[in-house]
Amino acid sequence: ALLQGGSLERLSATKFRAAPLLLFGLALQIVFGFWSPSWMNDVAGLTVLLASNLFVLAWLTVNRSLPGLLIAAVGLLMNLAVITANGAMPVSADAVRAAGGEELEISEGALKHEVLDDDTRLGFLGDIIPLPALGIWSAGDLVLAAGLALLAYRQTRWGELTADAASG
Repeated sequence: ALLQGGSLERLSATKFRAAPLLLFGLALQIVFGFWSPSWMNDVAGLTVLLASNLFVLAWLTVNRSLPGLLIAAVGLLMNLAVITANGAMPVSADAVRAAGGEELEISEGALKHEVLDDDTRLGFLGDIIPLPALGIWSAGDLVLAAGLALLAYRQTRWGELTADAASG
């Protein structure tokens, strides 16, 4: 978009609504990604993970009129489906190796991931796509990223400039 005459000022001028929904959802994942209180069992961990993603999904939905955010919401829903079905995001050990990683290690009480195996439900939506140098992605991650990329491209290329940015 920048090579086509787009502007980062246009992107930065994008008007998002309900930013606290996004911030709270991300904060939940960050806090519980580093802090594992004694009361955090599998059910509590899944509840925190689903709640944080539902806040982000609500933010995407509120802002769905912006280019790409409805697509991003579909990607997040794909991830939520597999997480809900399994209690965590299943990760393929084969995909980890194909992406150049070492053996798959998932720490006990991990908030977000579990090993993909024969008992995994909706495994095709799990982290099964190896992208060397970028890690392991799910189909939902790719759809989510495509939506966010479309937002960045369209807003950089055609987004509204504020009066201050247009005059400067």
